[in-house]
Amino acid sequence: MKFSLIVIGAHSGDKLSKAIETYSKHGDVLLVEPVPWLFNKLQEKYGSAKSVHLLRAVISENDVDEVSFFAPIESANEIATWGDQLGSLNPVHALGHNKEFSNKIEEIKVRGISFGTLINKFEIEQIDVLHTDTEGYDARLLSVFPFDKIKPRELIFEYKHSDGVFTIGKNFAKLLLILDELSYKTQVIDTENCHSILVES
Repeated sequence: MKFSLIVIGAHSGDKLSKAIETYSKHGDVLLVEPVPWLFNKLQEKYGSAKSVHLLRAVISENDVDEVSFFAPIESANEIATWGDQLGSLNPVHALGHNKEFSNKIEEIKVRGISFGTLINKFEIEQIDVLHTDTEGYDARLLSVFPFDKIKPRELIFEYKHSDGVFTIGKNFAKLLLILDELSYKTQVIDTENCHSILVES
């Protein structure tokens, strides 16, 4: 099955609504989001769309029946308009942005699945664009992506917190080396994200 767009950490879908609309016209779209109230918003918007698939789960390095995910509650936006976007497997990720989030974080238990399991579950055979926004885990997760099975045509991923809050280091460097070896050309596109394009020989 071909997916034109897969988004890991889809949030409410608002930020990528135009992309979701565009890509869903050219193939299937998969949106993965672990936070219940954000996932409900995805269901409200895309639950009836035939070409959009939804999954409430955390993408993890290995399959785990239950992992702890630390998610800002909806009222976190009272502190900062982007507060509800800081959900992470890192329990202090949001606090690293602003200590006022201390009473705005809830620990939720959710299933953790690997990229390999995700590919098998949705019978994915081709990916045009894989977009990840996992608040500190993009580099680690993409480093164990099964590129031997599927090479997405494009990757968009957050590098900003690859080695800790506002820190880049070995995890980011490791991923860049992996992508280079796989013939991806990677560019920094803004203060948070990188864009990698597969260059066919």
